[in-house]
Amino acid sequence: MASTKDFAIDLTEQEKQQMLRWFESFSLEQNWVLSSYLDVVRKKAGDNIIKEGAIEDYMGIIVDGSVEISKNKEDGTHKVLAELTPPHSLGEMSMIDSLPRSANAIALTDTTMLILTNEGFKKMVVENSDLAIKLLIKIHKMVNQRLRATTGVFIDSLSKAANT
Repeated sequence: MASTKDFAIDLTEQEKQQMLRWFESFSLEQNWVLSSYLDVVRKKAGDNIIKEGAIEDYMGIIVDGSVEISKNKEDGTHKVLAELTPPHSLGEMSMIDSLPRSANAIALTDTTMLILTNEGFKKMVVENSDLAIKLLIKIHKMVNQRLRATTGVFIDSLSKAANT
């Protein structure tokens, strides 16, 4: 894991601003502490970030670039679900529950992400429990928002199917 000093050096000014956008509900001091639990990872356009079904226990916060989220289809093709740009995050569920990934993530452009592993999160729980709780609440709210949006799309699809 990068130290806070190395972490700050590894990010461009624009990437630091995107990080602060994701953590905008956190104080500057909390951001500094959080950075000690994060790693900076850079991916080239076309690189796999997450593979559906893989067992990995980290989440990523996009601070530069764009990422395509897709699901595998039975015919071997992929269904694109979303394109994420800064300051979106991905992989939160597997970071918390360590279950297989539910979708693929591929870098559409050169992409920089901040990575938090399950191990890093557990360390934060022990060392900075208030901060870990605040982060968990943020993740919970984001996952809830995505679930609500997905439910809306699903209901719309059911309504359209019933009307045909």
